[in-house]
Amino acid sequence: MFETPITVTGRVVSDVTTRTTGAGLRVSSFRIACQERRFDKERNAWVDGDRMYMGVTGWRKLAEGMGALEKGDYVVVSGRLKVREYTTDDGTRRASPEINANAVGLDLAWHTVIVNRQPWASAEQLALVGPDGQPESPGEEVAVAA
Repeated sequence: MFETPITVTGRVVSDVTTRTTGAGLRVSSFRIACQERRFDKERNAWVDGDRMYMGVTGWRKLAEGMGALEKGDYVVVSGRLKVREYTTDDGTRRASPEINANAVGLDLAWHTVIVNRQPWASAEQLALVGPDGQPESPGEEVAVAA
C-alpha cells in the first residue's frame, strides 16, 4: 500500500487511547474530523462542506504528548497517509484512511498555549554518553535528551 505525506487540520472526535506494546513502545490514537469551510458568495455566509474522518496514530514520545489531547480540541496533524482496506463480517469491502503521525499540535487559531520547552543536551554532553545512554566514566553526571 502506498503512503503519502499529508498535513490536515481538524477536530478530535474520539477519546485518545494510549497503550504499551509487547516490545514496550507507547502508542496513542484518536479519530479526527476534517471539514471544508468555504465562503458562499450567493448566501454571503460561511458554509460547511463535506466531512472526512480519519484515524491518527502516534508512537513513542509523540504518543505521550498526544495523551494530553481531549475530545473537541482543534489540531494540526502531519504524517503519512495510508488507506487500510478490510472486509466486514457481511463480506462488504471497506477502506479507512489513517495517518501515522510525525507531529501533532494544537491549532492556534482555536487555542492558546503555554510553551514548555524540553531541555536538550549539548553536543559536548552527548559526546560523553556511551551507546547505552550512560556516562562513559563512572560517577560522571551528564544531562541526556529525553
